[in-house]
Amino acid sequence: MLGITEQVVAENRLTCLMVTHNMQSALDLGSRTIMMDRGRVIFDVKGEKRRGLSQEYFVYFKI
Repeated sequence: MLGITEQVVAENRLTCLMVTHNMQSALDLGSRTIMMDRGRVIFDVKGEKRRGLSQEYFVYFKI
């Protein structure tokens, strides 16, 4: 299902919002990562800063 979604988004230049608790999927598939806690944005990153992140970074992320 993710493969089809990626293809449709790329071909049609669409914006897609993915909600997940799997940080690796979020990093693999997205171009921007927003983390929320109790309805508030606590982390928002894109571009070069995001490219250097790994799932391990979020294990130690302090809320």
